Amino acid sequence: MIRRTIFSFVLVASVLAGVLFAPLSAQPARAEAAPNGCGPSALYLYTLIPNTISYWHFWRGWETFNFTNACNAHDICYDGSGVPRSTCDSRFLNDMLSVCSRGWTWGSRTWCNTAAYTYYSSVVTFGWIAYTP
Repeated sequence: MIRRTIFSFVLVASVLAGVLFAPLSAQPARAEAAPNGCGPSALYLYTLIPNTISYWHFWRGWETFNFTNACNAHDICYDGSGVPRSTCDSRFLNDMLSVCSRGWTWGSRTWCNTAAYTYYSSVVTFGWIAYTP
């Protein structure tokens, strides 16, 4: 429980820092989206938010869930694709839950789903800053 709370706090604090320090001026249009994995590109905060999460099984060892493809698809969707923001966010959540559904046990799937909903809540709350219609 403490690990989950610390993980959520670090994620939300990182996103908030990106919100506070992100430039508010309009950015010139890019020819092609440049996905960077999970996290906002402002101040390179994507380096602080993990693309993968891990769960420890006593008998099996570490199980890793990789959200990189879901995050990259979300970045591309947000970068002037013409898709509504709510649709981008819903696809993002579904992509992450799809990764979680391949977990070995109920415990690892629940851990992964919690992280997926934390990431999703962050983009629903703060994603308006990065979204380009």
